[in-house]
Amino acid sequence: MRIDIGEGSGNQFVTLNMVHGDQEMLWNVDTYKRSIPADVNSVFNNINGYLESLSDTKQKKIFNIYHDIQTIMDEVSEGFHLHVKVQAKVKELFDQVSFEGLRKWIRFHGRVGAPGDLKVNYEGVDNELTRRLTYLRDDYHDLAVFSALMKLAVPIFGEYIRRMGKEVGTKFKEHYAFSLVSKSNIIELPAFLRLRDYVEAKAQNEERKKPGDYRKNSAVFGGLGTEELPDWLLSRAIVRRVAIHEEAVGDNIVANIFHAVDSQINSLDKTFNGRVNEKRLYGSATEEDNISVAENYKVKQEISDGDLSVLSIYTEEMYDMAGRVDPTFDREKIRLCSVALAERPMLKIVQHHLTLTQWTLAKAISPRGIPSLNKPALLKAMSVTQGLLWHWGFIELATLMSAEPSEEASVAAGAATTRLGKKHTERFFEIYPHYQPVSKSAHNLRNVNVACKAIDLIAADLVECDWVSHGPAELIKSLDLKPGDTPHVVSAEIRHLLGDLLLKVREVRTQTANVI
Repeated sequence: MRIDIGEGSGNQFVTLNMVHGDQEMLWNVDTYKRSIPADVNSVFNNINGYLESLSDTKQKKIFNIYHDIQTIMDEVSEGFHLHVKVQAKVKELFDQVSFEGLRKWIRFHGRVGAPGDLKVNYEGVDNELTRRLTYLRDDYHDLAVFSALMKLAVPIFGEYIRRMGKEVGTKFKEHYAFSLVSKSNIIELPAFLRLRDYVEAKAQNEERKKPGDYRKNSAVFGGLGTEELPDWLLSRAIVRRVAIHEEAVGDNIVANIFHAVDSQINSLDKTFNGRVNEKRLYGSATEEDNISVAENYKVKQEISDGDLSVLSIYTEEMYDMAGRVDPTFDREKIRLCSVALAERPMLKIVQHHLTLTQWTLAKAISPRGIPSLNKPALLKAMSVTQGLLWHWGFIELATLMSAEPSEEASVAAGAATTRLGKKHTERFFEIYPHYQPVSKSAHNLRNVNVACKAIDLIAADLVECDWVSHGPAELIKSLDLKPGDTPHVVSAEIRHLLGDLLLKVREVRTQTANVI
């Protein structure tokens, strides 16, 4: 078995051809096409030599794992499921390859183009940070072996980034790609741990030289926390440099990584949201009553950080939340919903998820705080909402709590839905007697009542597309659907269902208040 550069690639990474006996697999890796090595055909020499030294049974097993990975990428379209399935197969792949075996093969049969000025020990290097930034000769050779090993992932990285790059975003595509190996034995290898320490030291050194660097502010605003920065840099360095490094040419791989990390740090503002400077306000030194810098800031947020922390922790007590809303809740339904949503950490949150959660849990948790919850806390709140809706008999609304828009062409867009009837509107005018001002042209009873307006808004969102539901299976069977399979089109009676829900929430809230 071997990995060759595909025909028509020239001296670039465009396609890779994986061969075992008379079987072949073609992999698209054009995400690497801007990397032009001195000799692209020599990049896989070490790993190919090692693979060919393995038994035919072992080679066949490795080839079959690659075939399974390619099949998953061809057949699974949903991003989270694809990632999890490929991740499991990547773990199986690296379980078949021994780092020690590869190191021994390279030592006796391979080539490593190591620089001649590598230190043998840390003699004369007293600074701890400098030690971490200094690769010794043995460390360097282990890094070269690690580079050869990571070449097994190049076909997978290439195909994954091509298929998932738009979904995960340009800034994080390497980060997600490298996470495919995060369940494998790769992350336990001393060579990997040494490289991670090197990248962390490089990031710390930059922070020491430029404290409070505005470029890191840009990364934070772009969704990359300061604690996540070293891992983000490490992922990009491994996927873009280490995995396709030419060990035999003599290019210094550590210097290559150094320049790659340095370049990434210096261009964080360009990679993310542009330059973000710290806000600095200066007062006159002659003023007797200067306003402090802190007092010049106007905090514009719907809920305080302290309250938000309390709410996030409170969502851990799902059964307590459900009990505050309706003491008769079904514990098993809440559990099933929690399990189903816990398996969907990448579920796309849309407006009806937030609105239905706010309506249903208003007795237990501040509706204003719901949109500010972090994703795990929000999913727990949504689980309680789904369980309560299921318990109350709102099967369709409960199913929509774990649904996301279908990627297929919608048959629901523009579909007619029944308007609220007199029963609902008259009751809502009793409950919410205060009108909201609207333009004269739009002035009718439905347009000024807050409940009617809210129902119209959420109904309009729901009919814009079809919905793919993700569980629990026991719930969505009631609508003759299968989890993640047939798209669901909201019923024409969706406004009536939403109206009934508002009345049910008010009824349960009144009953709970009377009991208390």
